[in-house]
Amino acid sequence: AEANSQVSILIGGSGTPIVVTAGSNGAFTVPLSPALIAGQSVQITATDAAGNTSTAALVQAPNLAPPAIVVTEAADTYINAAEIADGIQVQVGLQPGMRVGDSVTLTFRGQGGFTFTQTHVVTAAEVLAGSFSATLTPSGGNGAYPQGAATVTAHVNDGADGAPVNFVIDTIAPATPVLSLVGSLLSISADPGVALTITVNVGGVTATQTVTANNAGIASLNLLTG
Repeated sequence: AEANSQVSILIGGSGTPIVVTAGSNGAFTVPLSPALIAGQSVQITATDAAGNTSTAALVQAPNLAPPAIVVTEAADTYINAAEIADGIQVQVGLQPGMRVGDSVTLTFRGQGGFTFTQTHVVTAAEVLAGSFSATLTPSGGNGAYPQGAATVTAHVNDGADGAPVNFVIDTIAPATPVLSLVGSLLSISADPGVALTITVNVGGVTATQTVTANNAGIASLNLLTG
């Protein structure tokens, strides 16, 4: 505004305006309480010492409600080596009232304090679609992701983070199973809890069976009876 002018701020198009005086550099700040709600109008005019009033400037309060995010690869609560090889894909659903140029910041938090953010500026096409997709890739490349529990959150224009998406990064393959065959009984030693797929070919006929190693890492299968 003009230096030392009286600035009138009208919220929502009606009521008593807030009046402040611009500084010698024309700048002014106004703490608003209660906070504006998304889409609420703000009309601003400036009046100089001679009583001349400017044309009104009109803006609308942005929607700072955090977007809804989905990490499809983490639907089973895990992200494995194949899934993380091309980064973490995040689908971001925009809230009503989001505007072109708004910034959506995605934050990854992992083990050992490993954290990084990635900011996306919303386009007109994305506002129309109501969503966009982003791929999270740390500066050190996808190999920099630490093993273990992690979260991804999102916020708009430095607003509050929304609900986190929780998952576990596990890119370490289980140890090669150790097999022992006595008669028709196949015994397998492997990592505890892993699923073991057994494929047997007899006379050109192939059969497949899946068993799960117990807490001691042991599984067994009778090849004759299944």
